[in-house]
Amino acid sequence: MRIAVTSTISWPYIRRGNRCAFELAAYLASRGHDVTFITMKPGRVPRVREEQGVRIEYHALPEKPLTSLLGGHHFEAFVGRCLGALRRGGYDLVQTTFPVDAFAASLHASLTGTPFVHLQYDCNPLHHPTRFGRAMFRRVVGTAARMVVISDFVNRVLEAEYGFRGEMIPLTVDMEQFPLCRDKDLERPRILFTASLITRRKRVDLLVRAFERLLEYEPSALLQLSGHTNDVTTRAVYGLVGPAARRSMEVLSVGRRADLPALYQEAALSVLPSLNEAFGMVITESLASGTPVAATRSGAIPEILDDPGVGVLFDEDAGPEQVCDALRRGLALARDPETWRRCRRHAARYTWERIGPRWEALYEEVLAGRRARPRRPRPWSPQAPRRRGDGLEHLFVEALDRREATYDAYLETDARRPRAVAVARALREAGVKEGRVLVLSDDTRSLRLLLEAMGYEVTARSVVPSVEAWRDPEGPLLRRDLTAWVQAPRPAGPFRAAVVDEILVSLDRPAALLAGLRRHLEPGGVLVVTAAHAARGTMRARLLAGRNIYPWLAAEAGPRDGVEAAPAVVPVHREYTLPELAGLIEAAGFRPAAGTWVRGRTAVHEVQAWFGFPMRTYLARKAYALAQAAMPGLRSHCMVTARVPEEGVEEAG
Repeated sequence: MRIAVTSTISWPYIRRGNRCAFELAAYLASRGHDVTFITMKPGRVPRVREEQGVRIEYHALPEKPLTSLLGGHHFEAFVGRCLGALRRGGYDLVQTTFPVDAFAASLHASLTGTPFVHLQYDCNPLHHPTRFGRAMFRRVVGTAARMVVISDFVNRVLEAEYGFRGEMIPLTVDMEQFPLCRDKDLERPRILFTASLITRRKRVDLLVRAFERLLEYEPSALLQLSGHTNDVTTRAVYGLVGPAARRSMEVLSVGRRADLPALYQEAALSVLPSLNEAFGMVITESLASGTPVAATRSGAIPEILDDPGVGVLFDEDAGPEQVCDALRRGLALARDPETWRRCRRHAARYTWERIGPRWEALYEEVLAGRRARPRRPRPWSPQAPRRRGDGLEHLFVEALDRREATYDAYLETDARRPRAVAVARALREAGVKEGRVLVLSDDTRSLRLLLEAMGYEVTARSVVPSVEAWRDPEGPLLRRDLTAWVQAPRPAGPFRAAVVDEILVSLDRPAALLAGLRRHLEPGGVLVVTAAHAARGTMRARLLAGRNIYPWLAAEAGPRDGVEAAPAVVPVHREYTLPELAGLIEAAGFRPAAGTWVRGRTAVHEVQAWFGFPMRTYLARKAYALAQAAMPGLRSHCMVTARVPEEGVEEAG
């Protein structure tokens, strides 16, 4: 069979359900079917590649906010691109994953008669809560050749809302991908949570409070939180518990795909305190590794965790004490020498060997009753993007496209592309074609990505404003410790260049930092410094409007007796004009060579990730980007390139 598997957002940029869609495509390809995976990716560049025998079409995520203007989500712009891809492909059958691509397959079925099977892997909610979301999904329900659900719980929700029941085929687990581990460190047991920290129904707050109580009984226990998070959420999670519990917690973020099996293998117990879970892949992945699970008696979890020999359930309304008791019972289960065998046998219910043939039988049944009109396939090949100027923009996008990244990490890295390209261009123009480069930045991902793609040997250190030591796996520097770090003994060999990116803003002694950096550079070495531009266009507009140019500083203080009080501790916040930045660098003993203004972020990054943003916001950002191109003095950052004097690297004051 020639099969198209569609997914609005692709694995590995979005995890979990998207991975199920791709693994289904890979299984079908392994069975000899001709499979194409049609999906979107973040960023601007489409591409085609092959993985595990599957031809993958990555279409670029649309930036135009027309769907938002109509009350939709920008993901819904995929309807047109997906429909075009299906029309070109000449497929026998289409397997859809999300309501958006299912709607495109529904239109395609009306035009060509090609049947589609929809996999409903979520029910929180069943469809996007947008203006046309319900109508689109209703059409999917009415036109799909088969509706497949992953649990009886999803079926109950589908029946309650649409009076329709689908065919139940559970999700699968690859037993080879999650191998068994019999020997675990039960003296210092690890408790593992691998769901999103941001999603409230995952209830990570309940878990960490329960873990704090568990330490009274298991003082050597360790809690590992490996899921989607951000700095605000991470700080909030750590703030829920006292110092002792914080020292026994690790926030690992999403991490790499290859890291997940090892986490399950090392864990004594996995925990899923979610409500209304549609399936719970955490459970089957953990059981395949021989690790028992403690989870909420909610949603589809009791359907999977139906054997008390492999897991512990607690009630939906359980508090920290009750969850703590469940964790203790789960650890007792982990210490049973027969538990790993029971877990492995239980997970074997969900292997591809058992579940995969059910998909093939379903497709054969569908095609036996409905044959599409034959069409000659016209495979899609994306046009290579045009290289502009020196090709650094193109090189950045290509390097990011090859890097494993989640959806949010991809957009955040791409957002800093203009500044990274400007820094790289400055290094080239200063004659630094190769060699070791030191990068100090509040977020090193973009600069490191591009400079390594250019062939530099990069040493990157993330610099954070406070004790956010979980942000960078390489170990971030605190701003208060930065000056001491650069004045420490020189690392192995001097650097050909150094980049100080966006960290001067909150330093109380920036000149001391720059002077210390001279000790790390070769004679004639290059320094590139970027800093927030005090006279950027947004600041000028706020002054003209009579508004506070630093509204976030004013927000630090709350009203006191009807009077706006100043913050108890005002953070250092220093922005620069271009002459000021050049003067600071010269005072530190460097010779400024060039200066300019650069854009700090892409114009539409923030609105691209919003659920529904106003058209005026999009147009205003585009207009401001054009204004910055015409008048560089309005840009958000200033940048100065300087050199170490050739006569030496003597100490500067």
